[in-house]
Amino acid sequence: MGGGGYNRHFLTLLFLCLFLTTFIYAKDNNSSQDTQTHWIDGFFIEGSALFYFAPEMLDEYLDTRPGFRGAIGYEYKNFRFAVESGYSDIIGKNPLVKEIALVPLVFKFGYALPLFSIIGLQADLSVGTKFSNTIRYETALDYITDNLSEDNEKSFLLGARLYAIVLPLSFLKIYAGGGIDVLFETDGPIPLPLLEAGLSIKPFLMARKINNKTKKITVTNGVYFEPNSASIIEEYVTILDEAGQKLKGNSSLRVTLRAYFAPDGKEKQVRYSTGEPALSAARANICAEYLSRNYGIDLSRIKIEHHDAGKNGELYRCVEIIIR
Repeated sequence: MGGGGYNRHFLTLLFLCLFLTTFIYAKDNNSSQDTQTHWIDGFFIEGSALFYFAPEMLDEYLDTRPGFRGAIGYEYKNFRFAVESGYSDIIGKNPLVKEIALVPLVFKFGYALPLFSIIGLQADLSVGTKFSNTIRYETALDYITDNLSEDNEKSFLLGARLYAIVLPLSFLKIYAGGGIDVLFETDGPIPLPLLEAGLSIKPFLMARKINNKTKKITVTNGVYFEPNSASIIEEYVTILDEAGQKLKGNSSLRVTLRAYFAPDGKEKQVRYSTGEPALSAARANICAEYLSRNYGIDLSRIKIEHHDAGKNGELYRCVEIIIR
């Protein structure tokens, strides 16, 4: 098929992009917190089933079959950009035309409009080239002798789509709708109405979400507090003393107090206007004041962070001490 080479180039580009972005993501993720968003989370891959309707003037000559589309792109806020390819097959009703295969290679851009909850609308426009491979008999004699010919052509393509979208998960989009592709041939434009439905997935965001849910945070140097209280459990005071001695003995060291807090309902918590849980902040401040008061550690050497402990119940009442 004439467009097969272009499809192979598209798939090669797709896998290369995925490999490079996975490498960058893995490298950068080692130095960033899982709770932070990352620019790479905006990458998406999508696939869809598509069905063309033959224009009325060609309906008696052509029988369209379901095709598919695949794309890789990037989404920023509500805007999206992608490179798309795919395959569609048209069977000729006229004995002289056996099959027409269509392979698009287009750049598309769109905008998603949230309506309410997880429901919205999305409009896409596309521009590019459609490669066609026509298998046919040039004359009735060729038909009798089964002498097939192949024609490979390319045409300028414009397209427009309007979809209803559902986002059941932050990394998953389901879309369905319709639109039109217009092929610009030498004899004039040929409109091809269509219906399409598919899925769009953000693989790096999905990996981050899964990692956050399954990752077990372990703390080897933490101070634990009484439930619903800013009182340190006595046996953990020695950990603060060890940290204070280490910091006092080396003025180049700094300490991060990473205070973990429980999801709403797990502990009684009131939030400051900044959104930080008050109990978590109070526990971190108790540790900072202890180091300052007992070991003379300047507060400029102490950094406080707040982290959601998620489903890890062991961390709900912990302040982790990280000295660097």
